[in-house]
Formats: sequence, C-alpha cells, structure tokens
Amino acid sequence: MDRGYLLVSGWGFVIGAPLAVYSLVTLSVITCLVAMFFAEFFLFLNTGPLNTVIVNVTAPALRARAFAVNIFFIHALGDAISPAMLGWLSDLWGLRNALLITPAAFIAASFFCFLCGPFMGEDAGQR
Repeated sequence: MDRGYLLVSGWGFVIGAPLAVYSLVTLSVITCLVAMFFAEFFLFLNTGPLNTVIVNVTAPALRARAFAVNIFFIHALGDAISPAMLGWLSDLWGLRNALLITPAAFIAASFFCFLCGPFMGEDAGQR
C-alpha cells in the first residue's frame, strides 16, 4: 500500500487549499487564524509521506542526491522566486488577490499526488 503515502499527501493538499482561501478572504482575525492553522496543518501533512516516497522510489546510492534535488527545488521555487512573483502580482492586483493564487499550487500538487499514486507499487518494488 505504498500508494497511501501519495493519497495522504494529495488529500492534505485538497483539504488545505479551501481552508487557505477561506483564511485569506475572511474579515475576522480569529476566523482567519483558525482557518490558517488548519490549512497549514493539512498542507504540511505531506512532508513525511512525500519524503518516504522519495526513499521508496530511489535507489540507495542516489537517495542523498534525490533529497538534495528535492530541497533545492523547494527553496528555488518557494523561497527564491515566490516573494518577487507575489510582490509583482500584488502591485497588479493587490496583496489579498495575489495570495489567492497560492491555493492553485496546492491543487496542482494534489493532482500530481493522485496521478503518480498508481505507479508507486511498480517503482517501490524495483528497489
């Protein structure tokens, strides 16, 4: 049932995305904080399972490199370019509207988790 790792991650993204949207559009500070707490809980639910997927589908000699590439892309696409992109979009649309594009990335992540799930048995079985 190696596919379960991707299902947990995919459903975490699916549940977290609308909570993230709600936290951005609500006018109540308390409601925003509660929604943000649960959004982050579900969005960070993927960390352990997706790290396990990397371990399960990567040959032992390549695992360190696979984690390094994963960490590089997380930071290159997240920490490095997203502030500039959100700043540019914020100038065009306003901050709240610019931030509303981030749940689209969560939905895209869930799509890839669900898409790759059926192949987990094959890939994990080869190691």
